[in-house]
Amino acid sequence: MCAARSDTTWRTKFIPSSMLARFLLVATALTLAYLVLVPVLWVNRGVVENGPISFNAPALKAALTTGHSIGQLERACTGQQAISGLDYERLKVVGARIDSRVLYGCYAVKSDGTVGGAAVLDQNLIPVKSVSLLKRSGAWRWIGAVKTKTEVVLGFLGLVGILGMYLLYYRRPRPGPRSEPGLRWWQGRAADVGVGMILFFSWLIIWILPGRSRARKLRLTFMYGFALIPFFIIGPFSAVADYPDALSVVVVGLLGLAALWGWLGGRALLRPEGWGYPDRLPKVRPQPIQPSAQEVPTPPVESSASTNQATAVPSASASAPGRSAVISPDPGETTAAEPTPSAPQGLACGHIWAPTRVRRRGGALQN
Repeated sequence: MCAARSDTTWRTKFIPSSMLARFLLVATALTLAYLVLVPVLWVNRGVVENGPISFNAPALKAALTTGHSIGQLERACTGQQAISGLDYERLKVVGARIDSRVLYGCYAVKSDGTVGGAAVLDQNLIPVKSVSLLKRSGAWRWIGAVKTKTEVVLGFLGLVGILGMYLLYYRRPRPGPRSEPGLRWWQGRAADVGVGMILFFSWLIIWILPGRSRARKLRLTFMYGFALIPFFIIGPFSAVADYPDALSVVVVGLLGLAALWGWLGGRALLRPEGWGYPDRLPKVRPQPIQPSAQEVPTPPVESSASTNQATAVPSASASAPGRSAVISPDPGETTAAEPTPSAPQGLACGHIWAPTRVRRRGGALQN
């Protein structure tokens, strides 16, 4: 009976529980800090949603101060950084007096009616940077970094996702680039970097590109995701540098700490032994060829018509060792079978050895 062969080609490296506990302890602390601090700051943010110069206010038909026209206001609005680089359909300008100051709100309106960018100018057409004044004016909803409940929830999901990705990434050894000589240009580290610079298509291309193992492609998939984390933090929350309020600073700061801890903490505590070993392609083993039973041709034997007595004619099957034919002297008997011996040694497992049957027809032996 043949025994099935089982080969183990890899083994999982386990992380010590103490190291994993340290990583999870800091990750849990960052998550709890977000859950505690952000709701408190949200309640006390001091924002007037429908202030005097919110987007819902009526558009101006004339400037509120002498010496300025609507055309001058619109040109000043289009020159602001938050509006100048946008593709919008129309520009809406509103104005009101807040704390004895004349303020103008500029809103770039897209074709679907939403606001693409906003800015606030004072009576001298200079941008207003006071966070407290902007919150009371009603324009904070379209200017601040973290200003809606949706952004607060997305910030929490981003924090959990960043820590979870690094935890999965460092849980087991992952291969580095291949090191053997004679590699093609698309199989080295330079190609890995080049593919990663193709945004939104790098994951698809790296899985199609040959010359890498599945484990290497999985590691590159993680690395391409990590490269987008700074854009996720800086892109939507870039306004925190121009308009720093407490809520925005805490959200962006915790996201940055999560990315930093996931990287440094993962390398120091989670990265197992054997990390970054040279990538190897799996070797293709040739399939064993199973021998097949082939019929041995038997030479024709002439029959004698002058006698009815059976004559034994040597054949290929009779000359084989361990195989004998038993022939009945009775001419009326039609068949005779040889005994069934055991399977000879040396045959492959799974091959069936069939005994030879001898049949006599008209005085002739046929195999």
